[in-house]
Amino acid sequence: MHMFAALSFIRTVEFPDLLRLRVEMLIENGCNQLALNLVRWCLRCDVFHSDVMLRSHFFLLLHRVGDMCEFDNQVGYLAELC
Repeated sequence: MHMFAALSFIRTVEFPDLLRLRVEMLIENGCNQLALNLVRWCLRCDVFHSDVMLRSHFFLLLHRVGDMCEFDNQVGYLAELC
């Protein structure tokens, strides 16, 4: 139920750029884990699924927090799409 509520909230945000801006602000303030969490939720939503800016932030954050296993998985996922 929490996942449905979170995705519903993301879909109903009037200005999607506000979520992108929030991610950038979190990154600039060194809140990498929080930014990564927000990006993960946004990328699960169809509104942001193919958002290049959020996807690039996702890779940057995975690298910064040292989650290279997930980084490699996501690179493989993108390679399959091409």
